Amino acid sequence: MPEYVILLSIPGLRGQDLDHMPRLKSLVAGGDRAELAPSFPAVTCSVQANMTTGMPPTDHGVIANGFYWRDRQQVEMWTSPNDCIERPQLWDILHEQSPGTTSAVWFPLHSKHCGADYVCTPAPVHNPDGSESLWCYTRTESLYGEFVAELGHFPLQHFWGPMANIKSTAWIVSSAIRAAERFKPNLFYAYLPHLDYAAQKFGPDSPQAAQAIVELDAEIGRMVDGFADAYGEKKPLWLVASEYVITPVDHVVYPNRILRDAGLL
Repeated sequence: MPEYVILLSIPGLRGQDLDHMPRLKSLVAGGDRAELAPSFPAVTCSVQANMTTGMPPTDHGVIANGFYWRDRQQVEMWTSPNDCIERPQLWDILHEQSPGTTSAVWFPLHSKHCGADYVCTPAPVHNPDGSESLWCYTRTESLYGEFVAELGHFPLQHFWGPMANIKSTAWIVSSAIRAAERFKPNLFYAYLPHLDYAAQKFGPDSPQAAQAIVELDAEIGRMVDGFADAYGEKKPLWLVASEYVITPVDHVVYPNRILRDAGLL
């Protein structure tokens, strides 16, 4: 068993994309490849919980990217803390079976307050006047302030929405390298979201999606080099997982209309 494992979660990554990703292709050249059959629903929060628990949504409870809390009559999207996942996760099992083993969790959703030793995830501050201040939840608590001093704030505006681009993934990679240098955790789980953006906006076979593949490969290469320096002779095992892929569509489906016609709404 390897002492150190790096797990990269890359939504939208397809097998054929490796032909245009020399750094990633080189990384996995001596390893194995398996087809990933995503569960339903094939959305970020559910699939990430699948990977960290080894169980499907029916067991871990994350059945969508958001929740409707009936007791509060409130919809919460993406931002629920880790206790919404109802089963033990990788770092919990590691702590139980090997108490000296450490783990880092970098930007998966629902990672706030998780049991990993080192954590970084977006947590913007919502001010009384309705404005929003950039911030991240980190363990240790002072870690984000140190990142800000060196890297500037995490560019949340480039993480999702109309301004999403490579800048968010680049910041994730830069901060992850610094965490690897400092802590050298046995498990490092990082979410690199970049391929999701162009494929959803313009289609998975668009020129914009092809450019995103090139951009992400450069960041993966930078991460591999940085982690090689950080871990030195320890030589971690790298695992790369696609959460799901985007496929072209030519029509619209209205789920609520279908459910209403069936008498289910």
